[in-house]
Amino acid sequence: MKDISLVIINEDSELYLDRLFSSIKQQKVFHELDIIFIDNNSKDNSILIAQKHGVSKIISTSERVSSKGLLYNLGQELAEREFILFTHSDIFFFDDFFENLDSYLISNQTDFINFNQVYLDGFIFGCHQLSTDVTNEIINYAQLYQNSPNDSELVLQCSESCFMVRNRVFKKFKFDHEYYDSLFEYSFLIQVILSKYTISFIKQCKIYHYFLEMSDKVKSLKQDKRTFLLKNKTLFLSTCLQNSSGLLTGIKEKIIGKKIIIFGAGGNGKMLFYALRNDNLEVECFLDNSESKWGGSFNGVSIHSPRFLLDINSKSYIILIASMQYEGISQQLKDMELSENEHFLRLFY
Repeated sequence: MKDISLVIINEDSELYLDRLFSSIKQQKVFHELDIIFIDNNSKDNSILIAQKHGVSKIISTSERVSSKGLLYNLGQELAEREFILFTHSDIFFFDDFFENLDSYLISNQTDFINFNQVYLDGFIFGCHQLSTDVTNEIINYAQLYQNSPNDSELVLQCSESCFMVRNRVFKKFKFDHEYYDSLFEYSFLIQVILSKYTISFIKQCKIYHYFLEMSDKVKSLKQDKRTFLLKNKTLFLSTCLQNSSGLLTGIKEKIIGKKIIIFGAGGNGKMLFYALRNDNLEVECFLDNSESKWGGSFNGVSIHSPRFLLDINSKSYIILIASMQYEGISQQLKDMELSENEHFLRLFY
């Protein structure tokens, strides 16, 4: 078994601790783990339960702290092993979690690992994986920043409930104390990605959770999300420009002097928008087949249904298709008697 310090982050979770420790003790490598218990000034019997299960490395804060990142940093200070596995006290491990993890570590070099989080009450966060393609992630967050996400939007692509990081990488960056609950991990991961460390997602390693037990976390999510987006706005926008700089190569002569419409108001369309604006080319509007986007806007530019083309002299415009669904969109435009290369162009392949 690879050297792992297991750091449990706890706050008034006595209801769930026996469940967590039982799932740990049923692992074949239980006795090889270095277990550390970080408690956020709990008022219940959490510490007594941890002691009952044989945990000797226990830190309890003298007062309740608002920064979860601070608690994780305290755990790292006690961690002596090559890897640190951080987990919340209200999750529990699948039977062969550590066996699958050890098998993966033997065969792969990695610096950060996220795991397959399964909600037993049916809630779905989506894929708990931060892509190693930082461009896509930054585009997603740039979109969120511009669109001012609603309370109902839960955009989490990795979970701070359980993840593992190489100790020396953690020491280099640490966690930002400014976040209340969730997105300190994202802020940390941006530094990990930009420094070219390796991030992995192990689907075979499952942790279990009940979403209803996370209601307090959801309440704090929007505040953390806004902090994260504002702090990284410059990075998001500069990366958008950097990665969109080659989009207009070979087509400028076809679009200069024409009214420009972007078909596709997703990440590619917004990246194209920044490329055009950087070349002082104005966008008249966006088109999108998603009805939920109609009537919205991005940077003050309106988003319409494709039927908008029926109400204008569309042949005086040039339509730039910023979508991977090119075949379907091009046929859609041809059905409106518009011609490829004359009235619309393909930019993404």
